[in-house]
Amino acid sequence: MLKYAVEKEENDILEHIIKKIVTNFVREEEDESSANN
Repeated sequence: MLKYAVEKEENDILEHIIKKIVTNFVREEEDESSANN
């Protein structure tokens, strides 16, 4: 049970990092496309 809790926490952290990277990437893409207009 403890092992599962640790794995879940690691997944939550990974998910958080991935969301952060994706959000930053999307923002940069939007900045570039609005700069081109």
